[in-house]
Amino acid sequence: MFLLADEGYPGYATLVLAPDRLITSNPAAIRAFNEATAVGWHDYLYGNPVQADRMILRDNPEMTQDLLSHARGLLRTRGIVDSGDAQTQGIGVMTDVRWAEFFRVASSQGVYPATLDYRRAYTLAFLPRPSATPRGTAAAPATVPATAPAVPAR
Repeated sequence: MFLLADEGYPGYATLVLAPDRLITSNPAAIRAFNEATAVGWHDYLYGNPVQADRMILRDNPEMTQDLLSHARGLLRTRGIVDSGDAQTQGIGVMTDVRWAEFFRVASSQGVYPATLDYRRAYTLAFLPRPSATPRGTAAAPATVPATAPAVPAR
């Protein structure tokens, strides 16, 4: 398994894009989605995955239970969704510090102009409450306004 993070790439793996209109009109839905996602990751990785595996197998007939079990094990042992800031700040955490580092790396390589206001690419306003799930168990997608500049994910 080759992970860009192993080479120092500081981006996030998964982001959720939300239209500005939805963010403005129904912020509770955005927060609820993020919290439910965090709980779902926790329950899948550390609870009983049988029900989720059934749905995955139903919707992906090329998948096998052995492959799902192997992948779930790798997600846990390699810290794919359970590492970094999530270990100390909880599932679904996102930080200004990590976004700044991502932008520094990307702009230094010419991916983005150094003058880009990368802070417009995300908000910390809808992160799951730290109490949504136990700390250090998984990472949920972050919410990014649909009008934000495109930012690659980790």
